[in-house]
Order: sequence, then structure tokens, then C-alpha cells
Amino acid sequence: RVADYLLQRKQVSKGMPVGVMTGRSIYMPIAILGVLKAGAVYVPIDPAYPLQRKMSIISDTGMQYLLSDLKEELPACELLSVQELIQANEPVAGIDVQADDLAYIIYTSGSTGIPNGVMIHHRGAVNMVVSQRHYFKISPDDRILQFASLSFDASVWECMMALLSGASLVMVDKAVIEDPRRFADYISAQQVTVMTLPPVYLSVLPETALKGVRVLITAGEEARVRDLTAYSSTIDCWNAYGPSECSVCVSMY
Repeated sequence: RVADYLLQRKQVSKGMPVGVMTGRSIYMPIAILGVLKAGAVYVPIDPAYPLQRKMSIISDTGMQYLLSDLKEELPACELLSVQELIQANEPVAGIDVQADDLAYIIYTSGSTGIPNGVMIHHRGAVNMVVSQRHYFKISPDDRILQFASLSFDASVWECMMALLSGASLVMVDKAVIEDPRRFADYISAQQVTVMTLPPVYLSVLPETALKGVRVLITAGEEARVRDLTAYSSTIDCWNAYGPSECSVCVSMY
């Protein structure tokens, strides 16, 4: 329905950038998949970004439309409510997408100056998932945590790992993440089997937090050997690294 609305009502064309700015809810993967199904390029924008940074991304990409589940209005861009779009009884559409078509544009942190928009093709994203399936043995039985911010490329790593493997994607609220004990209870209740965490966050979790987890991946900073050594007796532990320019990850061990 989202894809059809973009194609039929807004005349979104192949390769056109469409913004996605949602909270940590089911509307995030719906918006992403809708944009991709329309052959467009999704551009994630963190709702917590300052207005100036949001406007910079909108201006830099030239996007006309922004899918959101929020009430915020942004100049120079039409806000489309994901909740409203999925209520419409539209026929499901979609167009042919090739490996060398753009899938998403994600912005770097700007630590070296001005944030840069990194353009990633479908080929890279699919290659990433093929590797994930092979190394992590992902199956439809898995329940994969969506921990990373939408504007961080690790969210692509998590979402695609789950949704392109038939596995379940488990969303988690920011308030839960901010309370390690509550987080531990949540992943246990949700029966999470695969998760990717920053090493610093892993270090503050209770020792029993990862009971039931099958695969643990750390990324984003230097691995903490002591933590991974402790968990590796019962969990398949990996450390991964990669810049946004290379479809999230380039190396794992």
C-alpha cells in the first residue's frame, strides 16, 4: 500500500530519494520496505536530530516526500503519514529493481567535518545478507533485535538480516534500552536469538541478560575481549567492523 501510494498518487520514480523518519515502531520497516518496493531510495532521518541537520539532509538529497509516524512538519518537504497510507485499500504495486540501483542513502556522523550522504546499491545490501545467513546461520526461526538508531547503518544490518531471511524483527523502545535490567527482561520475554550491540552497552548488561541468545555481534567500536570471552562459552560471538560506504560491514571474526 505504501509503495502503491508513492507510485500512483505521488508519481515517485525509480531512484528518487524518499525520507523515512519514524520512531522505534512497526512503521519503520513498513516505511523502508514501501520505499524499496516502489523502486525509490530510502533516506533515514533520526527524529532526534536538530532541525538544521534534518533540513540539511532534505536539501542535500532534494527529497520531496518524507514518510513518518510523527506530527512534526518540515519546510520544503511533504510529510506523509505511514499510519494513514496503510489504511488505504490500494492494490499492491512494485517495479523491477536491479542490483546496481540505489537502495538507500545514509549520512555519516560528520566527525571529519560536514556529514556526507553515502549511496548504497541493492547489490551491496543483498551481498551483506547472504554473508549473514552463511556465517550466523539465520533462519525463519530466529528473532533478531532492532537496536540501532534508524540513522545508523547498523539498522540496515539488523532489518535486512531479519526481513530478507524470513526471520522476525524485534523492535525495542529507547526507554527500554536506557534501562539495562529492563532491557534484559525485554529480550528474554521476546525470545531474541540474534543481536548486535555496541561493546560499551554489552559491558553494562547483567551477566544473565543474554540467556537464550544464540548469536551475539559487537560492532561500532573496539571489542571488549573480556566480555566476549565470558559469553563465548554459550553464545556464538562475533566482532564486526565496516564503514557506511561499504554496505555496513567489511570484516567479521
